[in-house]
Amino acid sequence: NYISQYLNRARPFTINAFKRCGGYYAIVLEIFNEHKIPLELSFLPLLESGFNPYAVSRSKATGMWQFMRSTARELGLKSNEWVEERRDIEKSTLAAIMHLKNLYCIFGSWELALASYNGGAGYIKKAMKKTGTSSFEELLKSGYLKMETCQFVHRYAALTVIYLNQERFGIKKDIPESLEIRTVNIILKSSVNLKETSRLLGADMETCLLY
Repeated sequence: NYISQYLNRARPFTINAFKRCGGYYAIVLEIFNEHKIPLELSFLPLLESGFNPYAVSRSKATGMWQFMRSTARELGLKSNEWVEERRDIEKSTLAAIMHLKNLYCIFGSWELALASYNGGAGYIKKAMKKTGTSSFEELLKSGYLKMETCQFVHRYAALTVIYLNQERFGIKKDIPESLEIRTVNIILKSSVNLKETSRLLGADMETCLLY
């Protein structure tokens, strides 16, 4: 059902998400390869944000991995009026890996870890206690979980399957070739003039402030 949805009605979202993924995925995969965690989880931003580092949800979850500010701070990310590390590709990806690993340690299941990534660990624990089950599939059948959390794992799986089989699903022809985005971290020894920086880079002030 969700594969069909992302290939048809939600096709524009899928194409845009895959295009952005092509730009950022090399950075994400490099970090995932350094940690013992299923590589398929590196596709979670397809669902969370469409691989958009500047995505902000209605509940104010921010960044590619869609962290709430409280969760981000617990994971060591700075989030204040001056610094927003939820938008930092490398730091937010490391935080997401840490978060997913923590959730797996709690539940012993990647399906439950993903469900709790969406609904919160406390919510999933409460659901397990209320229904007397520790199985993700049984929780789905119980009717206790809210619809968004029920759909979350399957939507993620659908987008991952499509991304890994773009030619088979006939969507590859619609995905524009995207350049891989690489970043370099530079430690400044003194303050810089953003207006002069934007002039030298040939970019507008708004772009310089974003990055």
